[in-house]
Amino acid sequence: MEKKKKAEQTLEESKNKSEIEKEETISENNEKKMENDEITQLKQENEELIKRISELEEYAKHLKANFDNYVLQAQKDRERILKTSNEYLITRLLPVLENFERALQHAENASFETMLKGIQMIYKQLKQILENEGLSEITPEIGEDFDPYYHEAVESVETNDYREHSITEVLEKGYKLNSKVIKPAKVKVAIAPKKSKATTESTEEGEK
Repeated sequence: MEKKKKAEQTLEESKNKSEIEKEETISENNEKKMENDEITQLKQENEELIKRISELEEYAKHLKANFDNYVLQAQKDRERILKTSNEYLITRLLPVLENFERALQHAENASFETMLKGIQMIYKQLKQILENEGLSEITPEIGEDFDPYYHEAVESVETNDYREHSITEVLEKGYKLNSKVIKPAKVKVAIAPKKSKATTESTEEGEK
């Protein structure tokens, strides 16, 4: 009887061991399958990333090529516009040049008054052409406040006759092209006189 029980117990233990080994084998297989699935997924993701990087590199090359073409075309357009603008302005100025040449040809036989009148007419013609192109004068008034945007101070004058930082003399007119200052007016600017040593000592003695 005892032998039979032992045999049954041994058989049961053997079955349990076999089941445990089977479960361990299944578990190991599942783990390997999961690892293989993860590796496969990582490989796919890596391939997709490589493909995406390649696409982005091609797109970047395409953008760079387009930008280079744009820069080149913009430069050509600027050069063309500049040449066209120069041609237009020179065409407008040619009559002035021709009038100067005619005036010089007749200078020897012309009187001073005639020459002066001719020069004044040419000056008026030139000025009108430039004004039509957007040129305007900057003509400060004496006593006007100094404005660094429109004026260039070439000299400071110590004086009590004008407000400090006001214009005492206009040396050269300035010019604007449309709203842009292309040449500020050159002016002299008033500053407060420095007190002399004698005046300072006299003031100090009076205060005592």
